[in-house]
Amino acid sequence: MRIQFIYPESGYNKYNNLTLINGRYYHGIGQLSAFLKQNGHDTGLIHIVNEIDIEKVESDIRKYDPDIICLSSTTHMLSEIILINDLLEKEFSDKTTIIGGIAISIEPELIDRLKGFDYAVIGDGEIALIEIIENLKRSSDKKISDISNVIKRGQKKERINVRCHKEFDELPFGDRDIFDFENTDDYKLFKRLPMMTSRGCRFSCSFCSNSVLRKYYFKDTYLRFRSPKDVCDEIAYCIQKYPEIRSIQFQSDLFFDNKEWLDDFVKEYKRIALPYHCLMRVEQVDKDVVKLLKESGCEQVLMGIESGSESTRKSIGKTPKTKIIFKAFELLKRNGIKTGSFNMMGFLKETTEDIFKGIYLNAILKPDLIQVSIYYPYKNTLLYDQVKDMLYNKHYHTYFERSLMKEKYLVKNFYYFYKNYEYLMRFINEKKDSRLFWLWELLIKNSLVSEKILRRNKPETFRILF
Repeated sequence: MRIQFIYPESGYNKYNNLTLINGRYYHGIGQLSAFLKQNGHDTGLIHIVNEIDIEKVESDIRKYDPDIICLSSTTHMLSEIILINDLLEKEFSDKTTIIGGIAISIEPELIDRLKGFDYAVIGDGEIALIEIIENLKRSSDKKISDISNVIKRGQKKERINVRCHKEFDELPFGDRDIFDFENTDDYKLFKRLPMMTSRGCRFSCSFCSNSVLRKYYFKDTYLRFRSPKDVCDEIAYCIQKYPEIRSIQFQSDLFFDNKEWLDDFVKEYKRIALPYHCLMRVEQVDKDVVKLLKESGCEQVLMGIESGSESTRKSIGKTPKTKIIFKAFELLKRNGIKTGSFNMMGFLKETTEDIFKGIYLNAILKPDLIQVSIYYPYKNTLLYDQVKDMLYNKHYHTYFERSLMKEKYLVKNFYYFYKNYEYLMRFINEKKDSRLFWLWELLIKNSLVSEKILRRNKPETFRILF
């Protein structure tokens, strides 16, 4: 059969002010396409990077003439999802249409609002898509509805169980050709190779989609790791195919889960010998881990701090003890490994002091990269239930725009913080100066001063303080 994927990343790029030209490679579609090809099917992709042109989408679908149309999306793509849904309902009602990806996986009830789609696939899609295809060949709609992680529009399922490959090494390498990888920004602009070592996460941050997805999986099937050999085999294959690769970007929520896996990875990665970046939790960082990271060529580790307040971190499932964060960053820096901090603001009951504790913490840690996002309440997550009655009836394309919570639930002058907080953090990052303690105290004690300072957007405003 001919399966056409649609991936609309245009909204995220537009509202995040990114300068992407040809978009990025996305593992989900690449893995699904490779698996379908391995099973004898043809695949195509409509990769929407710039502002969506619905007439062109229609033209591309007709040109490819697929048997099945699959849309993969995130929650932030809701505007694009609706446009594509309307097109499919009006012009392609004769095609089998499927929606997958994180948006539908955390909010399965969304399928009943999207009348252009016949089915929703929740969680891992490899086995589900093959079973859908086999049943379409037999014209057996009833059997499709019986697939444990497939929902037919209008169907109510009491329990969703995701069937998935527990052993990743059985899956083929991701299909980068479907994205024209040589022309993606990952390769053409950054000379990097996006890679995954795992799916899932063993932590349960209350704002994260992992807290929703885990409940759909049988025990020991949610967090799965590829073997280090399989990971390095794919990297070696890609380096041979795309010789301008200069670094590896591991994008898994957890780069590793135990030291045995990391030790095996270090041995395997010697044949790769390229610098890499990865994501970790601060709790994972100790002397033995840092030694292995250094030995294998790790260039930078990115970790989620989220808040400078211990009570806030505890409430959202992040490391509560600040001393653990200090230790992790200090160990990495001492061994010449760059660091990056992810920070989040806009939590319920967050105070002005909590916000500036985050500024102060970053000023002391001096990470090489700082990202500041605004809490985005994803449907059905643990934290969503606490704030769902306090939200605007809208969504944003990114978690960098502004809060979805109504202003009365946020601290005084919060919108000034939205516009200036990331700038201030970047300034800290640029200066690498821990004397911001004085600035922190000043702003907490005098809200009028904080408003005056934060309203300005010139570096000179802060240089007078040092």
